[in-house]
Amino acid sequence: MNQPNVVALALDHPDRALILAVRNGDALAFDTFVRAHYADMVRFAESVVHAPDAAEDIVCTVFARLWMRREVWAPKSSAIAYVVMAVRNEALTLLRTEHRRGSLSERIALQSHEWLARTGDVETTIEQADILRRLHGMLHRLPETDRTAITLRWLHGMAFDDIAAILGTTPAAVQTRLSRALKALRHLGEGEAGSPV
Repeated sequence: MNQPNVVALALDHPDRALILAVRNGDALAFDTFVRAHYADMVRFAESVVHAPDAAEDIVCTVFARLWMRREVWAPKSSAIAYVVMAVRNEALTLLRTEHRRGSLSERIALQSHEWLARTGDVETTIEQADILRRLHGMLHRLPETDRTAITLRWLHGMAFDDIAAILGTTPAAVQTRLSRALKALRHLGEGEAGSPV
């Protein structure tokens, strides 16, 4: 039987103990890791695909794939940065697939209507939905990498080092990208404020 090609981990790897435990089939260590990050990863996936059910499917797929390939798991940076990158890639694959089919926007619209129907305060719900719609629209006018950086930093509180690992760049470049993206959002927001709804 072929043994998988196991990549050695650096002695100073930040998640060495966790990764080695998972590699050795420690289901409890893996379950603890999944439980600690599952909800954040679903929120992150949802920020990309804008469909809660699809976001959960994406995260489950990523964690299941990780467990199935655990023996060769060797992230270059932190374990969570690896998972975020995998979730992002899976979400982008779904978007490309759904874009070809044209059904994702229909699902988003349906879920928005269901969300509005469940809330009690209609006026506040409408105001919040309008703000979210405008912010969503402004974010989607930014390049995909800028959206990802903003989401990871301010929605999920990730460190610049982890964001850099996910985006394949340096922490300084991430800071520069975020600064430029925020300026672009401010500019877009000023344009939104001056235009009719």
